[in-house]
Amino acid sequence: MNTTESPHPEIVLVEQNDHDSEMIRDLLVRNSIHNNTVRLRTGDELLDMLFARGPYIQTPVKHLPKVILMDVNLPTISGLEVLRQLRSNKSTRNIPVMVFTSDENENEVFEKYKLGVTAYIHKKLDFEKFEEALLQVQLYLKTYRILILEDNPDDAELLLYEIASFNIQLVSKIASNKEEYIAAVENFDPDVVIADFNIPPNFDAIQAIRILRKKNARVPFILISGGLTEEFAAGCLSEGIDDYLLKSNLKRFPISLTNMLRKKKAEDEKELALQMLRESEERYRKIIETAQEGIWVLNAHNQTIFVNRRLAEMLEYSEKEMITRSFFSFMDHDDRARSIEHFKKLGKGKKISLEIKLNSKTGKKVWTSISGNPLYDNQSSYSGAFGMITDITALKTVQFSLESKITELNAFLYHTSHVLRGPVSSARGLINVLKMISQDTEEQDFLKMLDDCNVDMITILEELTRISTLYYNPIINDKINFEEIAREAIRDLQYLPNSERTTLSIHQDNDINFYSDPFIIKPIFYCLIKNSMTYTDDTQECAINITVTRENNRAKIEVTDNSDGIPPEFLPRVFDMFYRAHKKARGPGLGLYIVKHIVEKLNGTVGISSQKDAGTTVVIRLPLASSHAPATV
Repeated sequence: MNTTESPHPEIVLVEQNDHDSEMIRDLLVRNSIHNNTVRLRTGDELLDMLFARGPYIQTPVKHLPKVILMDVNLPTISGLEVLRQLRSNKSTRNIPVMVFTSDENENEVFEKYKLGVTAYIHKKLDFEKFEEALLQVQLYLKTYRILILEDNPDDAELLLYEIASFNIQLVSKIASNKEEYIAAVENFDPDVVIADFNIPPNFDAIQAIRILRKKNARVPFILISGGLTEEFAAGCLSEGIDDYLLKSNLKRFPISLTNMLRKKKAEDEKELALQMLRESEERYRKIIETAQEGIWVLNAHNQTIFVNRRLAEMLEYSEKEMITRSFFSFMDHDDRARSIEHFKKLGKGKKISLEIKLNSKTGKKVWTSISGNPLYDNQSSYSGAFGMITDITALKTVQFSLESKITELNAFLYHTSHVLRGPVSSARGLINVLKMISQDTEEQDFLKMLDDCNVDMITILEELTRISTLYYNPIINDKINFEEIAREAIRDLQYLPNSERTTLSIHQDNDINFYSDPFIIKPIFYCLIKNSMTYTDDTQECAINITVTRENNRAKIEVTDNSDGIPPEFLPRVFDMFYRAHKKARGPGLGLYIVKHIVEKLNGTVGISSQKDAGTTVVIRLPLASSHAPATV
């Protein structure tokens, strides 16, 4: 909306209050009134503009405004006096003036002096009613195409004269018989139809309204007659006539037309909303039908109320065949029990995600990934669930194949490492025999180097065996005594050169109930203690301190030593497979990798902190489990 001064203003707003002025402007825009608008602050400014006085002497407006919106309470000159001067001037007498009032009694003052206010708009009304009152502004801004059905030319001209006196812009068409009326409805495309009741010969307003409704159901139709009974008028309204006026009281015409335009606006908005709803439904229907995922909607009893085409094809049913069937009827007994537990979460308002096998119509097993969301009714009560279903059968087939290969590979690794230990141990035995026989110092040195190589080989085989047995051996569950496992691990490491110079202190809280497989937990302590012993300077004792404490619902295992430490640049990679960050490292670099692998399988976390020549600390946190729910790999 143009709110700057225009040489051809169509709307003049006279309002001193800036806040009220902005509100009225917003309301005009909301009602799609974008005509040139000038905002003035006083009544003197309005009279100067309309009567070419003061600053408008040199540049008078070429066209008078179509409508004036004016507050009653204006400075310097009152709204009453402004209106009196407008109505006493021939050129401004018929300009529609809508008055903003704060008190309903102000209406009586204007009526007393018969100053012809077009409409009263009360500022104290609520926003919605205030906006509704402003709709009358549109009546004077638009040029209306008015079709008059009247067989008497004089009455038709008189009617047009009366309408023009209301300052309503119009283009008219007069039809005096049925044929002219039908042609005008088809070609003139009227905004409003005004009709006399009887049009000789054999044509009346009832027939006229029926013809109009076939062309346009929402064009306002006003019946004008010299006299109507209430019964007759009611019968006309039931036929679809919007209003009726007596020829003796045509002053109601602007109010009648405004009411009908308001009704037409509401119907247009309703039709637009319905059209948008239909388009939205069609758009979402296309999205659902073309989705690559299956869509499944259930009611509160887990019965199917909607499936899309993709889901029906996935399970080899028709969409109709799946309706009303229980979700759980598409799966085996074991899967059904697991799914029911998940669906209990939906009833509590939680989302679910699970992988489950569904049975197709032909009995084929379809692996699916399901994401479910709860649905609620208007009373916020659980009314069902909405699910997105993805067919992951191909993915599962590959996964099962890989798991099978991994199992075979681990079995091969397990047996191979055991088979190789025999020859290596035999080689060590032969080397020891040669050491006892040989008296040559140089030979003794070579034999020691060979034996060291065998020790390295045994270490590698032990670590490979340890990795493979995590998969290959059956899992058992028992209450873990961390101190007992740690001391067992250090006894297994007595073959290391500095084992005699190693001291171990360990503390475990009494309230820790941790259940798992001792065979799985032992490699954690074995690898950490071995690293502490291996990487401690040969000139000092190796001191290892282990504490196991309860930290909320977790067991916290902290292993601290006085080893040579790890430079900070190597720390980010110490848990990588085959990574060796120390010059003394002789194994394959699998120790910390094994630790991290086991901890993650137990849903725990592991961290390490170290400084060169200042020792190393490893902190492990494992979730506690009761005897009824043991922690397992």
